[in-house]
Amino acid sequence: MNQNNATIRIARTAADIEKALHVRWLGYRKYASFAKPELEDLDRGANCTILLAEDDTGKPIGTIRILDRRHGPIELEKFLDVDSLLPGSKRSIAEATRLSVPHTPSARRLKLLFWKAYYLLCVQRSIDYMLVSVRPGAAQVCNRLLFSKADGGTYSHAVLSDLPHESFWLHVPTALHRFESHKHPLLPFFAQTEHPEINFNR
Repeated sequence: MNQNNATIRIARTAADIEKALHVRWLGYRKYASFAKPELEDLDRGANCTILLAEDDTGKPIGTIRILDRRHGPIELEKFLDVDSLLPGSKRSIAEATRLSVPHTPSARRLKLLFWKAYYLLCVQRSIDYMLVSVRPGAAQVCNRLLFSKADGGTYSHAVLSDLPHESFWLHVPTALHRFESHKHPLLPFFAQTEHPEINFNR
């Protein structure tokens, strides 16, 4: 098994979804609301895309859920007035939730690949804003990726044991310019390196 040969694709079949839910549960089973791997209401919406990462044996090793606000509800709307959080577009938003990558030696790289896949999906679908909410301890990841912290975006997440979360956004059309202007070390990874392991057409 070589996790450096991981593939990231859209979970399309019932078997794909089952794999994604299992690996999500591995990351979220510490919360009482995730007693077993099962679909949430937001997983059933037409605006939901679940990405699945597998190793070269087909074992699920990561997942993330992306919700397109143009075509249905997003999770953050349960807690905050999303329209007040962003400086521009009110509907053209893709929210990423339920990132789960169990710890392995290659987990850090796989998480970066999921961030890139999220960005590429937004570009492909002409979405203006990427939107996430994270625990305060994970805010450094969003800062590192040049996301902006949303004013008024702090709340207690009722689904995740009422733990505090902070909201962050990134304007997709200008994201690479921000990376260039900051001479960001991840610019080659996001903009100049082909990653055939990310394939939305599989």
